[in-house]
Amino acid sequence: MTRRISQPVIDELLSKTDVVEVIEEFLSLRKAGRNYTALCPFHNEKTPSFSVNREKQFYYCFGCGAGGSAINFLMNYLRLSFVEALSELADRAGMTLPSTDPETPRAPSADLYDILAQAAKHYAAQLRQRPAANRAVAYLKQRGLTGRVAADFDLGYASPDWDQLQRALGTSPEALRTLSLAGLVIAKPYGRYYDRFRDRIMFPIRDARGRIVGFGGRGLDGAEPKYLNSPETPIFHKGAELYGFHRALKIGADPQRLLVVEGYMDVIALAQFGINRVVATLGTALTRDHVTRLFRAVPEVILCFDGDEAGERAAWRSLNVILPQMKDGRTVGFLFLPAGEDPDSWVRKSGATLFETTDKVTALSEFLFASLLKRVNLNTPEGNARLVALANPYINLLPPGALQQLLRRRLGELSTLDADELAGLARTTRPAEQVVIPTRRPAPSIIQSAIAIMLRRPELAMRVDLTQDLTGVKLPHIGIFLELVRLIQDHPALHCGALLERWRGAEESSLLNRLAAEDPLVSNEGLEAEFAGVMERLQALANKQRRVRLLTSNPGALTQRAKAELRAALAINSGAATSASDTLNE
Repeated sequence: MTRRISQPVIDELLSKTDVVEVIEEFLSLRKAGRNYTALCPFHNEKTPSFSVNREKQFYYCFGCGAGGSAINFLMNYLRLSFVEALSELADRAGMTLPSTDPETPRAPSADLYDILAQAAKHYAAQLRQRPAANRAVAYLKQRGLTGRVAADFDLGYASPDWDQLQRALGTSPEALRTLSLAGLVIAKPYGRYYDRFRDRIMFPIRDARGRIVGFGGRGLDGAEPKYLNSPETPIFHKGAELYGFHRALKIGADPQRLLVVEGYMDVIALAQFGINRVVATLGTALTRDHVTRLFRAVPEVILCFDGDEAGERAAWRSLNVILPQMKDGRTVGFLFLPAGEDPDSWVRKSGATLFETTDKVTALSEFLFASLLKRVNLNTPEGNARLVALANPYINLLPPGALQQLLRRRLGELSTLDADELAGLARTTRPAEQVVIPTRRPAPSIIQSAIAIMLRRPELAMRVDLTQDLTGVKLPHIGIFLELVRLIQDHPALHCGALLERWRGAEESSLLNRLAAEDPLVSNEGLEAEFAGVMERLQALANKQRRVRLLTSNPGALTQRAKAELRAALAINSGAATSASDTLNE
């Protein structure tokens, strides 16, 4: 079970949330008519099929069918629980969610945060134990770390014992299950467990809120692997977290720039020399999630790499991830260290100056063209054409805006082509896979049409007379239609996204998401007449089906009211009324 948040609170929160503003912090949205489009984050694609509608407060992917409200997006994109997604939106809206009911069982994620915090305290205490931790302390001193900086980063030590953490935090079946779910112990046959981290210096990894979500462990005396990270858990995703992120943002005010390095020790060494706006990936290449998180915090990001070929290749891979998120106003630079150096070694040898200024930083555009120019000969027409062919796909990755235009202008200067010529070539260099062939869908049924219109214009549901007998209509999805009408009439302020949230996780969710995404063929102004026509057809069908049921019923079983209803219905068609009327009068 999860924390109980009342439906009115959820509705109020969604009324204060703009789904476009939420999603554009993570994706590069482009305006397309009433909608915003982007590459879908939930499946691989080359042509944008992900659509966000501000009016409906709803998103939908025509490729994979993912869709829903802002709550649903945060749950799926950030892998948050329902309550965590609500908390995230509440923070944005300046709302305070009701406190947890003490009788409500805690969410499993809360237990994981607690057990990881306890583990961090245990590891920190172990680092202070003598002589058991002497080798770990000697290693940290050899790397130049002080006791103060070790305490600042909550460094710890996992002893070589196979079960020390279990003995410290609990060996009951419930405790062991929680430890296992948190990635701290590994299950063996016959219900036994052993500690995952042994004889390692421990680096707690915190999320953006400062909660410990996992650990990195550095082996001693040549242990392999040199660095061991927590496995993927319900609250830890290695490709999304950045070491030192919470600390980098909380020190000082209004951060404008973050430096991204490759290792835990780089972050700590730079902090020891007063360079605090530093984060590190967790042994992975830079991911789209990393870039989203970075730009959500600061407008300028500097990526630090070794100055050798491997460092340049890593920088190039990062460039491909960054370009789609380079909205105007964002800045990315590359800082290449001398060959054989890393931030830890350089700062101890040469001081912090290199990291405090941008004098040695290569701008993204400069790195892009410098890398491509190494592969062409601009002294020939063929070389110029080759440069255009190489550069255009990367420039096309940029969101439309000033930066994209400036890079096209720079490409023109290098290749001696003017802007119009380059614009024409840019349109022809897109991959063939980006051509979209519309999918033919069957025409929506009468009920589906009514639902689609109400999701676009919920206030029209107020015109539905539920005193008319529609419950007996034999049509697919009539139950959803009636439930939607009742919901809107009871809560007329709900927008489309809030309505869909009521069906999140239900079997009907995919149908409702699809109908919400498919705009009716008529204009917004014509929807009232369209809806009235749909309701007339629905009522006529309901009357027809009821007449059929009455005619096929045993006349003796009909009530006087039912007989009167049938007489009135048959009076519409006088030719068919005679024989039936005789039967009803018997």
